Amino acid sequence: MSAVPAQVGPIARRTLPLRHIAIGSVQTLRTVTVRSQPDGVIASIHLREGDDMKAANLRVTRDRRPFENAQRMARADLVNARAQVQANEAAVAHAELPLCYSEIRAPIGGRTGQLLLHEGSLVTANDNGFAIVTINQRAPIAVVYAVPETVPTALRAARDSSPVTVQAISHDNPPRTSAGRLEFVDNAVDASTGMMLLKAVLARGDHALAGRIRGCRDAAAAPGPPGGDRRGRQVRRPPPQAGLDFGAGVG
Repeated sequence: MSAVPAQVGPIARRTLPLRHIAIGSVQTLRTVTVRSQPDGVIASIHLREGDDMKAANLRVTRDRRPFENAQRMARADLVNARAQVQANEAAVAHAELPLCYSEIRAPIGGRTGQLLLHEGSLVTANDNGFAIVTINQRAPIAVVYAVPETVPTALRAARDSSPVTVQAISHDNPPRTSAGRLEFVDNAVDASTGMMLLKAVLARGDHALAGRIRGCRDAAAAPGPPGGDRRGRQVRRPPPQAGLDFGAGVG
């Protein structure tokens, strides 16, 4: 019997792998079963059995009509609810409005007249027969007076170039005066008197003049060559006034 050959090597220490062999199966990491959330009818299917698909791809379409109808009804309810909210807000504002009217403040500055109603009096809205008090503005104040019908023509011509000044004179002794400006010339002549109505506004509004005007005097540049009369002098001619001295003033 022949000898068996053998290999000889150096002795060494090392880790050897330990292997086990078994039979297994493949499983997916995630499995999803697709179901419908609300009740309804499937209108169309956009897949075939065995298709590969990506996430969020449309595969089934439901009948949209019931959901669209429900959406329209909900939006109509929302519109009605908003309208009701606005109506409620308007009702609240209307209820709060009388609180503002519980205090009556003077709409203008001026002097009050006779107090017609007192504490405990019953008032009615917009009752013209029962006013509480009347307020007359006194600064600025208006003066209304009449002049002969020939005067306004010159005044209108003067107003086109510069303001017409008016001097009001009171009944006091000594008289008090206040200066203002002509604001209005009436468009009709009083057939019974031959006079026309004028209105001036006194900016200073001297309280002593209120209701106690003795006369008014206008001062307007007389028509003529620019810069003065033929001799180069400036002419200012107050128009005639009833009950007052008048004439041409030359300066």
